[in-house]
Amino acid sequence: MGARPAPARGRLQRLPRGARRAGVRRQRGARVVGPRRDPLPLHGPRRPRGGGRLLARRPRLLGPRGARRSARRRARLARRRRVRRRPQPGARRDDLPLRARPRHRRAARGVRRRRAPRRHAARPPRHGRHARGDVGAARRRRRARRRRRVLRAAPRRRAHAARAARDRRALTPAPPGTPPGPAPHGAGPARLPGRAPSCTVPRAVSPTPRPRPARDAAALFGAFPDRSGARFRVRASHAREVTLLVETGARRGVAVEMPRAGAGWFEARVRGVRPGDRYRYLLDGRGPFPDPASRFQPDGVHGPSEVVDPAAWRWRHATWPVRPLEETVFYELHVGTFTRAGTFAAAARRLGDLARLGVTTLELMPLHAFPGTRNWGYDPGALWAPAHAYGRPEDLAAFVDEAHGHGLAVVLDVVFNHLSPDGAYVAAFDRNYLTTRHRSGWGAGINLDGPGSGAVRAFILGCALHWLGAYRMDGLRLDATRFLRDAGECHLMQDLVRAVRRAFPDRRVLLVAEDGRNSNRTVAPLARGGLGCDAEWSFDLHHQWHAALTGERHHYYADFAPRLAGVARALERGWLLDGRPSRFYGRRWGTPPRAVPPRRLVSYLQSHDETGNRPRGERLHRLAGPGAARAALAVLFAAPHTPMLFMGEEWAASTPFLFFTDHREPLGRRIAAARARMFARWPGGRTAAARARIPDPQARATFEACRLRWSEARRAPHAAMRRWVRALIALRASEPALRAVVGSEAERAAARRTGAGRVADFGARAAGDRVLALWRTAPGAAPIAVIAAPRGPARAELAKLGLPPVARWEVLMTSEDRAFVGEGRPARVALDARRARVSFARAGAVVLRGRPAFRLAPPAADCGA
Repeated sequence: MGARPAPARGRLQRLPRGARRAGVRRQRGARVVGPRRDPLPLHGPRRPRGGGRLLARRPRLLGPRGARRSARRRARLARRRRVRRRPQPGARRDDLPLRARPRHRRAARGVRRRRAPRRHAARPPRHGRHARGDVGAARRRRRARRRRRVLRAAPRRRAHAARAARDRRALTPAPPGTPPGPAPHGAGPARLPGRAPSCTVPRAVSPTPRPRPARDAAALFGAFPDRSGARFRVRASHAREVTLLVETGARRGVAVEMPRAGAGWFEARVRGVRPGDRYRYLLDGRGPFPDPASRFQPDGVHGPSEVVDPAAWRWRHATWPVRPLEETVFYELHVGTFTRAGTFAAAARRLGDLARLGVTTLELMPLHAFPGTRNWGYDPGALWAPAHAYGRPEDLAAFVDEAHGHGLAVVLDVVFNHLSPDGAYVAAFDRNYLTTRHRSGWGAGINLDGPGSGAVRAFILGCALHWLGAYRMDGLRLDATRFLRDAGECHLMQDLVRAVRRAFPDRRVLLVAEDGRNSNRTVAPLARGGLGCDAEWSFDLHHQWHAALTGERHHYYADFAPRLAGVARALERGWLLDGRPSRFYGRRWGTPPRAVPPRRLVSYLQSHDETGNRPRGERLHRLAGPGAARAALAVLFAAPHTPMLFMGEEWAASTPFLFFTDHREPLGRRIAAARARMFARWPGGRTAAARARIPDPQARATFEACRLRWSEARRAPHAAMRRWVRALIALRASEPALRAVVGSEAERAAARRTGAGRVADFGARAAGDRVLALWRTAPGAAPIAVIAAPRGPARAELAKLGLPPVARWEVLMTSEDRAFVGEGRPARVALDARRARVSFARAGAVVLRGRPAFRLAPPAADCGA
């Protein structure tokens, strides 16, 4: 075949039809990377729809000077392509500038692209240097027209690039010690070493804010005091003007019209404002409204906001008492009902009792400011402010400091998946905060992937960093993460985990998810496409225990048979719904848990959810009996999962835990009616008379009935239960087999298959429907076994329970020891060493230690460490 003719100088080289359709090709000096290309548009270089690069122009052979001019022109085009704003992964096209949208989307938004008027070329002169015979005239005219088009488009392109760069710098958390001030030019989110390329921290909607204390998402929202005054910054996406009203202090009565700091952002600096002064905002003359990022609401969610200065707080303890998960014992508490006073200061006085019990980590139910004075905390009104019913912000800081002094870590439950139906003003300031494209269990979903979602994501990330930084929290428990629906390429949870790790690289921060989907992706590492959480709650472990101990099969217990064999399977696997059909959800539910290490699953027998969402808030020992509760607690603390206690569970508190609220009418009546309709499907509420006996959540008496009576902890039989729990926690901390790190099911199976040596292992088995056995082994450690009979008198042979082979078993302790029984005579729990069987006269448990017939080998590396 003959050679193809060379293309004309200054024109784009055309590729063969097959080459354009195939994708990446290179032909005679023209470079094509990506899918098929379109010719250059009238307004200058435009990125193709497929995301590839532009065709490079072929250099003209004009000698040394012409070659240099061509190289300079290519460099200019490359610079323009680099500064052009590019769509981010997961961004919707409506968030992009008009020029970056496809033409059909421009028309959909009601914006028409202006076409350049058709210009007819003038007849060239017949004399002089522009004569018809001058071959360079047409080329010079074309070059001049291209230059004019590029110059017209350059300012807009540079503005878009500058705003995008400010976004990346503003929403990248700064490491501790970084002085406030603008980030250096070109600073952006760095990639973590040794990890896959990560998504950037999400950007605000273009055009974006101009943050001054940049590189920290928490510095984008709220009031920031300094020596001379305070800086106020708020986002009001649809407001034309925002007015700041200072209501107390030296500048009382001052009204400041806030200048714009970007599209939807307003910022003002007011001299003379001090911490403690109160303020509100007017939106286009409407209001006044509190700050959606208020640090404190002293008069409730509807009152004025208060300027708070966390830098003025004094901390006595600089330690971070976060332990590895295999050594962690969670303790969930509600500040309002934990003590009679229901304040941070009163709760701090009980921290010594919790430290002596042996728990390591406190999990505080949500502290977001809520409407009224009584609430669980899951009706967040002001997400950045602690509830005024419990005390002031400095009281919360003192509580955390006191906990650190006792060696207790503090994890805060945060609610980002919905807003309170009353008092959540963030949705009034930013109309893009909620969306009807996604629904949650509380109504409209949070807009994490639609138009304007960049500012919403920044608000949530800033709130999380605020609680961890200002109050020195040791971690977050993320409520109902399955309702954080994000269809973007980078999920909000992944961005949150990255932001936390970058902001606090010098300390361990626990991130625990309450997901409920049985998703193995929740705790998978970010590098493998997971969400990167440290642990997640296992609903199935609780539900299976509850069904086996109480026999209930309604509501979310419908998928769990009331048998101990189900408990054994749930203990070994971590959860039971692994993709099989679910009666409660009406479809297949869950994923296989083979790759999930047991320590990453939080296991519990009681929590605020399952106890408080009963018609009368009964605790487990009321439903199944104290003997069954003691037996289940023995298995809970011997299992390799991370255990959790609910407040009062350690002494079998007589007080219930009910659902309570303090909403304004008629909202309070509607919520009470909705609760009554929900309980109509429960055994205790199917008749009108039964529903009438359900405590009213709006009544103050309902709240008062839930307060713990700490005097019970020193009286029988409650003191005996407390001693039992304390002994179990001490045993978990002292026995090497119980402290060993157990790998996932897949890791343990691989170690057995490859013969890599002995590894830490565990197993569970049920003997009939009366006895449950759980055992733990570790290299160089004596095996531990727990035999539990939660259903009353029982007898079992050890050989049929699948225990590891040992020379003989010895009793460490039983739940029927006189110190753990309290009232009444202890029942007989006998171990017949000759016949190798154990018998129970009533419900209880026995803890055994095995004596191997061989000499113990030195400790080896734990599986999954």
